[in-house]
Amino acid sequence: MHQGPPPHGPDAVVGEGAGANGDGTFTYVTSDPLPDDAAGTWRVGLEASHPVMVNGHTEEEAVPNPVLDFSADGTAVVARRTVVSIANCANCHGTFSKDFSVHGNVRNQIEYCVLCHNVSETDFPVRSLMPGADPANEPIDFKHMIHRIHTGVEQETQPYIIYGFDNRPVDFSDVEYPGDRRNCAACHVNGSQLLPLPAGVLPTPLTMVDTSTGAAVETTTGSIPPIQDACLSCHDGADAKAHAETQTTVTGAEACEVCHGEGKIEAVSQAHTTPP
Repeated sequence: MHQGPPPHGPDAVVGEGAGANGDGTFTYVTSDPLPDDAAGTWRVGLEASHPVMVNGHTEEEAVPNPVLDFSADGTAVVARRTVVSIANCANCHGTFSKDFSVHGNVRNQIEYCVLCHNVSETDFPVRSLMPGADPANEPIDFKHMIHRIHTGVEQETQPYIIYGFDNRPVDFSDVEYPGDRRNCAACHVNGSQLLPLPAGVLPTPLTMVDTSTGAAVETTTGSIPPIQDACLSCHDGADAKAHAETQTTVTGAEACEVCHGEGKIEAVSQAHTTPP
């Protein structure tokens, strides 16, 4: 799957009025072509909404975000791994863009969320504009961000701040999760929280805002291996971090499966159980 940074806003105009093609369809042309070396499966998504009056106020009524996976080089399309279910999200949040609003009501499907909240992305575009902000960027990769947000007040490392929506710092340190975080299946599906992870899951880059040459640039300072990032986003204490680091080689290979794989002495499915 393509893991590169997505655009941060529209880069072309589809047309004016309904039925820009005259048959109820629209054509969208990107401002830049795919890179010459583009290969494998890529994904595109769509936001669509229209204004409606609700109790005297104008609100944006959004459609569910459609996504399309396509091959950039003619090879077979590879389906993205399903990790969580939006139906599970709805058990607490209700219907996105109706009962629970994120990003102005127009982004409401998990398959679409991960286009921006992928392993390559951080809050650098906003953090770099904020005078006095900590120069260490926060990853906005979905697993990292959602685990940390839902741990909220129970995190040992506080505060948890992302520079983002409305170009401002958003502090999630006071979030209280209403369930038992040991119940991974409250969000996860298909045993996606279990070890081993599929081959090819990427590490999460760690970056900082570098202004040493004038204009702010994003500089990579390291990375978090994928199992560590998923686990330490909840188990964020210094002892848990030290344990994880001692079980990881200098090349980034993680030995977590030796003890925490299924059937092992401290399998994830056994450690994350809830009382009957």
